[in-house]
Amino acid sequence: MTRFAVTAVLQLCVFIAVHATEILHNSVQYTDGIYIVEFEALVSAEQPEIYALLTDYNHLYLLNDTITESEMISEQIDLIKTCRLMLHTCILYFCRDAVMVEDIRENGSDMVVATVNPARSDFSSGRSEWKILPAGAGQTRIVLRRTLEPSFWVPPLIGPWVIKNKMVQELSVMLERLEQYANAETGA
Repeated sequence: MTRFAVTAVLQLCVFIAVHATEILHNSVQYTDGIYIVEFEALVSAEQPEIYALLTDYNHLYLLNDTITESEMISEQIDLIKTCRLMLHTCILYFCRDAVMVEDIRENGSDMVVATVNPARSDFSSGRSEWKILPAGAGQTRIVLRRTLEPSFWVPPLIGPWVIKNKMVQELSVMLERLEQYANAETGA
């Protein structure tokens, strides 16, 4: 085996060992125009780093390709933050740009709750509850429960099915990036 081949195999083994995200549960349901997402996963990175990345609202676009821009637009005295996300997504040949403004409440350690502001968003309603919990052995358990109701037209029949699959795919990519960035921060 050539030196190049040995190096490539070793790099692949390191990549597989470092990226040990495990999806424990995922479910996306669609009822009466509302998507209900439930997602639980283990990420091989420490909880404080994962929490810090998920609450870095000015850089959320690094975690998800659907988010083209993200910024915290206000922080109130009562610990509510407001974040604006610019989203771009395509379903087959139908592409859409959308704005999502969320009022966010954090507990500072392991819980984030975000509520869509429909007056400033392209969504009629939405709420996300993130639990970011230490799971021991350098792992973090991430539990997400989200409801989301777009106020824009979604192609009937195929739209909800494709959106369900796209949401699960995007969450999987986000988990990999969280793990990658968190471990890069700690040098793991």
